[in-house]
Amino acid sequence: MEFGLSTIGQIAITVSQVGQAIAFYRDKLGMKLLFQIPNMGFFDCGGIRLMLTDFEETPGETHSSIRYFKVADIHQAQQEFTARGVTFEGEPAIGDS
Repeated sequence: MEFGLSTIGQIAITVSQVGQAIAFYRDKLGMKLLFQIPNMGFFDCGGIRLMLTDFEETPGETHSSIRYFKVADIHQAQQEFTARGVTFEGEPAIGDS
């Protein structure tokens, strides 16, 4: 059997203000906060752990990530999050998958 990666165990996202990011993910998005330590917060995403961590500002360096979550009805999800104060850069797009 060949070795291969298949299951994501954790996704790390660097943020500029970890306290505000934790509050956003917990209070606005309704995600389950597992635990918080200085400069880090950990959430459960259906068995995959999401780690938010502070980064030290480095001139010329940028930090970015994209998260994809499965929802039963993307338009309903957008309405719910909009009602919670979440803003979107565009309308939801539904792919073929």
